[in-house]
Amino acid sequence: MKALEFMILGAQKSATTALSEFLNEHPMIEMAQGKEAHIFDDAKFNNEWFSGEIERRYDSLFDNPDASIKGEATPVYLYFPEIAERLRRYNPELKLIVILRDPVERAYSHYLMEKKRGNESLPFCLALLIESYRLHRDREYLSEDSSLRRHSYRDRGYYFRQLNNLFRSFEKDQVLVIQSEWLRERHEETLRQVHDFLDIDEFPTQSREVFSQSSNLSDVPMASLFLRRCFRKDLVKLEELVEFSTADWR
Repeated sequence: MKALEFMILGAQKSATTALSEFLNEHPMIEMAQGKEAHIFDDAKFNNEWFSGEIERRYDSLFDNPDASIKGEATPVYLYFPEIAERLRRYNPELKLIVILRDPVERAYSHYLMEKKRGNESLPFCLALLIESYRLHRDREYLSEDSSLRRHSYRDRGYYFRQLNNLFRSFEKDQVLVIQSEWLRERHEETLRQVHDFLDIDEFPTQSREVFSQSSNLSDVPMASLFLRRCFRKDLVKLEELVEFSTADWR
């Protein structure tokens, strides 16, 4: 099959599932089955995959020959720095959609997800305090149980670093950056923006909650204050790369 036309890169816990489902309803689009393909972050990935292995794996994830545009959504692609160059080599014309969420809310939602899955037993504050140690000791970071996948609550919120890395491999007009809040509060307008970016006709979809997990920052006031201070400078720098203000997140 031909190369995918677009991908949703994250950030994790930022409504990537919702956007993927909304786009999959468009008659011109087919999203990869199972949403997260995890091809380019596979621990066994190597340069030989560009000779056919990538296409073989994607073949098993698509079955609609009438769809003119194919895409996938794997949030961790934004986080691992080597993925951007792999994607550029796969398709230099690839269009990338990045959804960002208030990094403090994202971090706590990530923590609650890992706790629910049984991958986290520490209180949120303690998990944040030892996060750097966990990530530093992680030698097999591409493995499914690595701390960079499971325990990177704060680290994944440094969006400037991740986007700056992405723009080293792709031109800015190939990347659309939106806020997850827009998808919820300005649903039609945001989807119209995505459709324009993908150069396809507008197709209305019903706004709805695709995935909901209760996460109230008032439950963790000290951790929230700590994270606000951690992210403040990064969010100011982020405004150099995006076309919206990050003041509400600061």
